[in-house]
Amino acid sequence: MLKASVPLFIDVTGKKLVEETIRTHRGVADAIAARNPTAAHDAMYLHLVYNRNMIAEGKGSEQ
Repeated sequence: MLKASVPLFIDVTGKKLVEETIRTHRGVADAIAARNPTAAHDAMYLHLVYNRNMIAEGKGSEQ
C-alpha cells in the first residue's frame, strides 16, 4: 500500500511535496512497526487530513 500511495500522492501534488509525503508515511509505518495502535491511528489520521487539505487547497499542483 505504501509503495503505491507515495508515488500517487507525489504525482497528484506536482512533485512539490515529496519530503512531506515520505515523512508522513514514515510516521505511520514506524508506529505500526512499534506495535503502537494509538500512535498508528493518530499518524494515519494526521496524514489523511494533511493530504486532504493539500489537495483541496491545490498545494503542489500549481505549475
